[in-house]
Amino acid sequence: MSAAEESDIEQARVFLALLNSEIDELSERIESALRLARGTRPAGSAQASAARTDAAALRKDTFTEFIVWSSN
Repeated sequence: MSAAEESDIEQARVFLALLNSEIDELSERIESALRLARGTRPAGSAQASAARTDAAALRKDTFTEFIVWSSN
């Protein structure tokens, strides 16, 4: 394996580690927002709605991060 290939592989490993870290952080934020939405009564309250909106936005951020990462 050439030095350039080894460098590419190492760079991919670094990016993967960063992506996994970002996914873990966003997943925790999504879970927190969902727990808040589930624990808020009544279900139609503004706080529950905001938590669901936050969870959806975080899911979109996670998907966008993955698409950007995978296109590199």
